[in-house]
Amino acid sequence: MRDLLDILAAVREFDDRGKPYAVATVVKVAGSTYRRPGARMFLSETDTVGAVSGGCLENDVREHASQVIASGKPKVVRYDTSFENDTVMGHGIGCDGIINVLIERLPALDDAPAYTDFLAHCLAQNDHGVLATVFASDLPDTPIGSRLILRSDGTTASNIGSTTAQAVLADASQVIDAHQSIVTAYADGRVEVLIEAINPPLPLLVFGAGHDAMPLVALAAALGWHVTVVDPRDALANTARFPGAARIIICHPEQLSQHLTLSSPAVAVVMTHNYEWDRILAAALLASSIGYVGMLGPKKRTTRLLNALENAAEIPAGRRDVLRFPVGLDIGAETSEEVALSIIAEIQAVIRARSAGFLKDRESAIH
Repeated sequence: MRDLLDILAAVREFDDRGKPYAVATVVKVAGSTYRRPGARMFLSETDTVGAVSGGCLENDVREHASQVIASGKPKVVRYDTSFENDTVMGHGIGCDGIINVLIERLPALDDAPAYTDFLAHCLAQNDHGVLATVFASDLPDTPIGSRLILRSDGTTASNIGSTTAQAVLADASQVIDAHQSIVTAYADGRVEVLIEAINPPLPLLVFGAGHDAMPLVALAAALGWHVTVVDPRDALANTARFPGAARIIICHPEQLSQHLTLSSPAVAVVMTHNYEWDRILAAALLASSIGYVGMLGPKKRTTRLLNALENAAEIPAGRRDVLRFPVGLDIGAETSEEVALSIIAEIQAVIRARSAGFLKDRESAIH
């Protein structure tokens, strides 16, 4: 997410200057690769932002991008990074996979939808949608770089040929509900399309503006998450201490419903170091649809808090297990920065439905 935010900032800058540039997008992979479909890179004559690999392909992509900017014609470059072929290619990557990268000049020279505007809208407005990109085609009405955009309100924009567009739209409608990107083929394999689920930044609610919240907010912001800090103390909850926060709310826990709507897909971390505040916040969060709530503090303290809420019938059935306490992964964290790392890692594992174990113990593919 951070990559995409930085790329869109570069796009805005070059659009304002009226300068052409290129965007490289990973559209299809096979085997083991560093980046997945949808990874992007901004390239101009002087700047690069983002990456399509672990750093091994970027120089070659830059060479192709210079040609694309000059010609205005998009191209797909195929990189075979298997051990057998990397020496021949001269990249020496050895990732044992195949990466297909679409490189396009922007602004486009044809009637293609302004997809970077669509991406920027989704991120800025916490909206979602689908972006379908043609990266292989021999149909005259569906050239490489053709796109279909499906917005959350159901409206569309497309320059894909009408027959193919109908089939793409049907799949895009499934992707927008599943929030999971796919790569698929149409017209008996004559057209290949990356259909991306465009999801907004993860909303993280941090309750408490103490010293230990500062590295948590900074790390989440560095990942491109949308962070809201909530605390009644304006001496602590301010932009000087939390420059990465997208929003700061000054309110007591009892006033929370007046300032914030608690709902999925937001995740929350409670770290006020105040038992009564924690009790009120836990009751509100567990009564909401939020799927992850982390509570800082000793297990015995939080167990007592939960038991009190249950005795008062303030926890809906089946919601107790949503609260994770003590929050974070067991990485031996001691400092505030280490605790922040453990919390962020646990949230990442939960939203990606992973066990957070050692990768060396994983028998199946990582992606």
